[in-house]
Order: sequence, then C-alpha cells, then structure tokens
Amino acid sequence: REHVGLRSNRLRVRPVRYRPSTRAVLRYTARIRRGRERKLVLFARAMRPKMMPRFVAAGLLADQSTFRVPTLAGAWDEGGVVWLKAMPGETVRHHIMAGDAPDPSLILDNLASLWSLDPPAGMAPTDLGHSMRFSRRFLAQILRGQDALRTLGEILVALQPLEDGWRPTGVAHNDFYDDQLIMLPDGALGLVDFEECAPGDQMLDVANMLAHLRWSAHFLRSAPSAAYHDQLCATALERFRWDPRDLDLRESFALLRLATNPVRTLAPDWPQVTTAALNLALTPLEGRSALQSAA
Repeated sequence: REHVGLRSNRLRVRPVRYRPSTRAVLRYTARIRRGRERKLVLFARAMRPKMMPRFVAAGLLADQSTFRVPTLAGAWDEGGVVWLKAMPGETVRHHIMAGDAPDPSLILDNLASLWSLDPPAGMAPTDLGHSMRFSRRFLAQILRGQDALRTLGEILVALQPLEDGWRPTGVAHNDFYDDQLIMLPDGALGLVDFEECAPGDQMLDVANMLAHLRWSAHFLRSAPSAAYHDQLCATALERFRWDPRDLDLRESFALLRLATNPVRTLAPDWPQVTTAALNLALTPLEGRSALQSAA
C-alpha cells in the first residue's frame, strides 16, 4: 500500500527467481474488487539498495530502444525493490517451442536499436573477465572426475584469446535470451529483464541467446529450438558480417556460464547435468550445429 498504492482483497506472492544476497523476482497476483473483481499481476524485483540507481539507469536506457519495457508501478528505494506491471503475451521461448517463432530479423532489429544508443555518463561496463574467472573457479571446485576437468581445461584454453583481447563494443543487453522476451499482442517485442543494460559485448548478446537455444535443444530435446538456433545464427552472421569463429567463441563462453546453473539451482542430478553442459560448451568450438548436437 505504501509504495505501490495497491489495496487488494486477496494477494498471492510467490518467488520466481532467487540469487542469494544479490537479487530476487517475486510475482504478485492481486484480486481487486471495484464493482466487479479484477486481477492485477505485478513483478517485484528485489536487489541490493545500492544497485537501485543502476537499475533505473538501465531501464531508462532500454526504454530508448524499440523494445517495449514494463511499466513501473512503484519503488521502495531504501529496501531495493521495484514493482513492474506484467506484460501481456507469451515468451519468445514459448513461441519457438510451439513452432510459432518470430522472424529472427525482428529480434535483431530491436537489438540493433539498443546497440545504437549512447550509455549514460559514468555507467560502468560489464566485465567479461570477471565472469570468466568466476565460472572457472566455481566449476574447478565442484567438478567430479578427470574427464570433466579435462573438458573444462580444453574449453578454457580455447577461450583464453577471447578473455585476453576482450573490450566493450558499445551498449549491450548483457544477459539476452529468449525467455527474457515477450511477444506482445500487437507483434512488438517486450523486454522483461533489462537491468544488465550497459556498455558490453554486442556480439555476446546474440551468442547468449544461441547458447540458451542450444541448451533447450539438448536438454529439453527441442527440435524447434535447434532449428531456430541455426536460423538466428545464419541471419546474424549475414546481417552484421561477423567472423563466425568469434561468434562461436562467445557462444561457448555463454554455455560455460550456463554450466554453473545446475549447482546454483540445487538440481538433484547436477553432477551429470554439469558434465553434459561442459560437453555442450565444446560443440560451438567444434563447428557442430545445434540440430546435430541435439541428435
């Protein structure tokens, strides 16, 4: 009531995502009776209070692109919480798996509009090296068996040139993938998570989405995800004239980061899934398509 101005007859709150000590997402479903009962859905994003200014700056930056961003419903600065209105529609991941995927050019058009922006003065860039070091230390501590450690070493050797030579190329989303996007009823794309928008690696935005598609193709046995991976990859390479090897390295890096998720989400079969994820991170380096790796 204090920060959103919401007076609800019934309110249901459930967790959506939680990273200990850093962030959380909660879904609020409110039943409001004004004559007749209606439902209102909000998403609360909780963060360290000191991160609030960066979150606001990232939101203002994303709002300048052609992506639609959620409407701010309320904020609690001292507590580090913002409430955002839910966007109508299903995620792009849902549409891909249902065989009703948007044209990859639509996604790339919106990304290009974000990349063309100037960052706010003083906004710190993302740090690929920090992310690489975290993934390396984390996986080295939890992996079981010499084969898995050998695979990790092979990936790290291949990615060393990327880490050594990495520099920000401009404004980027920095955590871009299909489950962050909503297909709105009018055909536009909604961007539900924008807090990482900052100077970064623009090619990595595409590579990160490719990594999530390859993950879905392999672990969810999703043939539509595999096909869309190859379609998006081909469209991006043709449009931006990137070196395919540079894109492959970034996709492998994104898959390496994803390989930490089974442990961080406490998956009961994390040793097997993590080992399989490391093997998956090798596939872009070996030049195999998502469809082949899914098979």
